[in-house]
Amino acid sequence: MKKSKNGLFFLGILLLALPLLFACGDKEPSESVTITIGNHTDATGVASNAMAVITTALGDTIDYYNERNLIPGVTLKLITYDNQYDPSRDVPGYQMLKQEGADVIFGTVASTAVTLKPFLEKDKMVMIMMSPNKAAFDPPGWVFALGNARYDEQINTLLKWISENDPDFPKDRPARIGGAMLDESAGQAILEAAERYANANPEYEWVEGFLPQLTFKWDTQAEALKDCDYVFPAAPPQSFVKDYREAGGKGKFIGTDAHVAFMGQIYDADLWDDMDGMYAIRPFRWWTDDSEYTLFTRQLLDENHSGQVEEIIHNGVGYITVQPAVMLLEAIKETVEDVGAENFTSEDLYNHLQSFSMNFDGCQHSFSEIKRTSSDYLNIHQLDAERKDFFLAHEGWIPIVTEP
Repeated sequence: MKKSKNGLFFLGILLLALPLLFACGDKEPSESVTITIGNHTDATGVASNAMAVITTALGDTIDYYNERNLIPGVTLKLITYDNQYDPSRDVPGYQMLKQEGADVIFGTVASTAVTLKPFLEKDKMVMIMMSPNKAAFDPPGWVFALGNARYDEQINTLLKWISENDPDFPKDRPARIGGAMLDESAGQAILEAAERYANANPEYEWVEGFLPQLTFKWDTQAEALKDCDYVFPAAPPQSFVKDYREAGGKGKFIGTDAHVAFMGQIYDADLWDDMDGMYAIRPFRWWTDDSEYTLFTRQLLDENHSGQVEEIIHNGVGYITVQPAVMLLEAIKETVEDVGAENFTSEDLYNHLQSFSMNFDGCQHSFSEIKRTSSDYLNIHQLDAERKDFFLAHEGWIPIVTEP
């Protein structure tokens, strides 16, 4: 049978259109969607030594996910703003990151989240914090801390554990406690929480807390605290520790990751004997623990920085940021699975985070509509001068003490 020219023409059009029709029916986007993490950090200021490693860890984790396509349909991008540990740069930094397309803000300076809280609420922008300040979560809003607990909860948990477990805890009188830290958000929160706990529990006696501006001379504070049983040292610690011991201070040092972040200074100043026995309460296992995620963190470090492994480990807690970074990327992955990569927004991540939970090395982490710090338990490590490192002081995970 003879075919018409018109029939052949429409058949040709149909054959050309078929690939387009199938493409339209394909639910997967033809190209990956970019999700941008805006890193609001101190790259050149007083805390840059520790925070530079946090940025490195965050970048390595993002690269790991991208290279293995662990969030199908998504390419993760990292952009960084240097706030120089200067509060006046908090809002300009946030505006710059937002203008460059940030879908979520990652912050390392505790006070930054407090400053940005109303902006985040207005813009419906999630901020993930490494240094949790109580004011950033009250009332609960768009600021979350992955792999951490509020400083007041950390101090409550630490001081309760010490009174029940430290063999050197006084048996016939209250333990005298005080501290001297720089006048910034972490120091303020730690010393305020310690004073509150001591005043609420008769097994402790609060001596004094000092919060000077940036200083390298601590002789006055050391003299006032020399008869304490437990002391929160400055962070970084080297000047205070030397002044305290020279003043005749015998107290045992105690602290948090705000102190462990400056392990490099302990190495450099050879403070092992001066700080022997120090307790530090922490949200994750340490380099000396052969746990699943610590081993993964070490693997990532070996693969990306084979010539700097010991230097980065000695630097302190910074590279362990790999672990909260994994939690963030898993939360993003789950959100993408729920709404689709092309539909992802910070508001979607916010909605998902309020029911997000994950187990890390046997420790449960979770959020709720009112809980904005993920850690449900903490652990305590103790500095050993002979072995020159921190080691677990308590084998199991310790439930967080929320009230003094």
